[in-house]
Amino acid sequence: MTRENVTDGVREILTEKCPQCAGEGRVLSDETLAIENLRHLRRHARLSSSEAFLVELNPDVAARMIGAGGKRLLGLEAETAKTFSFVGIEGAPRERCAVVKEGAVAAILEEALPVAVGQELELVVAEPHMFQAADAVHRLESGYPIVVAGGGAYIGETHRVRIALVGRLEAHAEILTARPVTEEEMLALLDPRSDVQEPQRGLMERVDYEDRGRGRRTRKRGEKGADEKKAAAPAATASAPASEEGGRDGE
Repeated sequence: MTRENVTDGVREILTEKCPQCAGEGRVLSDETLAIENLRHLRRHARLSSSEAFLVELNPDVAARMIGAGGKRLLGLEAETAKTFSFVGIEGAPRERCAVVKEGAVAAILEEALPVAVGQELELVVAEPHMFQAADAVHRLESGYPIVVAGGGAYIGETHRVRIALVGRLEAHAEILTARPVTEEEMLALLDPRSDVQEPQRGLMERVDYEDRGRGRRTRKRGEKGADEKKAAAPAATASAPASEEGGRDGE
């Protein structure tokens, strides 16, 4: 008897179902495309004398290439000693990775940033911030995030904001049509039952989450467990009448 292999193979890791036919067709995954695009940009940087590049991509693939906290983008720039600005184009083919402009760093960054300091926008407060409870996030069509300070209580609502700070990876804005909430106010609105509270434990101590309401008893060596005691009880009861009858016969 052999065990069935349930892990993903190379085909499943490198590809995904075709979004067009949703059938047996397979296309390269966003992760695979991101890795191939990063290799292409490394080669392009080595062959070019320009110091900065403006690259147009599919927003989903661009997010993979930037990585969490911009880790992949910063790694690419450290390796090539060049500056890259990724611009997500909504509706662009997933395979698109086009260097549309090369030049000085200042010129490329100015053209790549989708918003400017002082600009006012009307947007939907789409999702909560991952780390700041009082803040919220709106994403442009290109995938560029705008962090709305104090907007955590207005998820799903449309408000007017003013851009206060612009960076390569995200912009920060202040909300104009509502009162910004503080971190303490937002935490007071949250339901404490929505989070799993981890019980107190000591160093190297194991916690049983399934039965943490009752104390755990350690069985001493040689002591019978509960199941063994239950199995032994009927046998002891059956032997008692037999002992009494044996005593009467002896009389």
